[in-house]
Amino acid sequence: MFIPFNKISENYTCWVYQIEKMIGQTEKIFISKNLEAFCEKWMSHNNTVKSSYIIDFDSFIILFADQSINKVSGCSIDEKSRIIRKIGDELNIKILPYISTGVFIKKKLVFLSKEEIISKFNCNEINIESDIININIKNKKEYKEKWILKIKESWVKNALRQNQNI
Repeated sequence: MFIPFNKISENYTCWVYQIEKMIGQTEKIFISKNLEAFCEKWMSHNNTVKSSYIIDFDSFIILFADQSINKVSGCSIDEKSRIIRKIGDELNIKILPYISTGVFIKKKLVFLSKEEIISKFNCNEINIESDIININIKNKKEYKEKWILKIKESWVKNALRQNQNI
C-alpha cells in the first residue's frame, strides 16, 4: 500500500539506490509512476507492505517500508529488486545500491570513488568538514537526521585514516 512520504513513520526501513547520472523531470515522472504502482501492490507473506519512496538530488531513489508488523523478505525483496532493475532498464540507466559516493564540493554534489575522495582530500579540495551523502541510512529517522554528514562523521574518515591522511 502506497503511503505518501510525509505520512510514513520515522521507523520505516529504507533501501538506498543510486542512479548513475542525474535524471530530469521526465525520468522522475516515469520513476514516480512505477514506484507508486509498485508500492500500491507490494506484498510480503501474503500481506500488504505499507511503503513509500522519494527521489533525492535527482540521483537517489530511497524506498521505504513499514516492517513493524510485516517483514520484507524473500520474494518481496526480489520484487523490490526487480522493479528497480526494470526502471533502470526502461530508462537505460544503471540503478544500484551504490555506485560511488556523493560528496559536496563547493556546494555541488559530485560522485567520487574512494580513491578520488582520497585524492581530493590530499589536494585540499575537500576536508573533514566537507559534506557527504550517507548511503548507510536504515530508516526515515536516519534519512532526516543523517542523510548528509560531515566526512569526519562518515565511513570516509576511516579510509582517510588508513591512508594516513587524518
